[in-house]
Amino acid sequence: MKKYFFLINFLIFCKISFCQVYPIYNIPVVANGEGAYGSYWQTDLYITNLEKEAISVSFDLFINDGTSYEKEVILNPLENIVIEDILFNIFSLKNLYGSLSIEARFLEEGNLAKIIVNTKVYNKNNEGIGTYGQTIIAIPPASNEYIHYLNGIINNGKFRSNIGIFCIGGGMLKVEYYDKNGSLIFEDYMSLYSSGTLQKRVPVQRENIYALLRYISGEGYCGSYTSQVDNKTNDGSFFPCYFIRGGIYGEGD
Repeated sequence: MKKYFFLINFLIFCKISFCQVYPIYNIPVVANGEGAYGSYWQTDLYITNLEKEAISVSFDLFINDGTSYEKEVILNPLENIVIEDILFNIFSLKNLYGSLSIEARFLEEGNLAKIIVNTKVYNKNNEGIGTYGQTIIAIPPASNEYIHYLNGIINNGKFRSNIGIFCIGGGMLKVEYYDKNGSLIFEDYMSLYSSGTLQKRVPVQRENIYALLRYISGEGYCGSYTSQVDNKTNDGSFFPCYFIRGGIYGEGD
């Protein structure tokens, strides 16, 4: 647990933004398992060591039932690796999904080391042929001071959408769905009482809607995302959340 408090403090003081180089990354969702419309989702991981020394890269996988797994790999100086189907090939797991924390350190000193991390989540059919896939970027979890804003939600005959949350610690979030005119059309709740990830199908059949996620209880740090999938091809698109402290009608940040 001490490691995760360090991670939270690191995220706060560094004020992580997207597309910057860091020693710690939080991937909101990794998968190996069945989805709707005959899809089967897998996750590949891409890691580049930017240091001129060998480093240790640790993986902490959190499942939404509170279970966690730890693994470690060693990267040589400036080495670049691709880990296909990370849940199966690193953790020997199938038919589940979770969130992944990745941390890099120098082997000798133990200090944090810089790496680049990217992931690809894609669908494989029965013949083993995969879709091009969607990039899942690292998202910094935020405290309960922040409201999450999500768009890219289409739920109709052509596309299906999911909302996912991932947490370090736990919490309950209220999900408010709004139509294209900004009118509230539905309310839902998502809860995680330990570190992990939870994904739910959007319960509203509508085009062009967006969602706000607000903390109801809990002291964990959470992030969120929208996953939009083509019902015919099972190609997916990933939309990370945007955080605003206090919300657009609050103090702002």
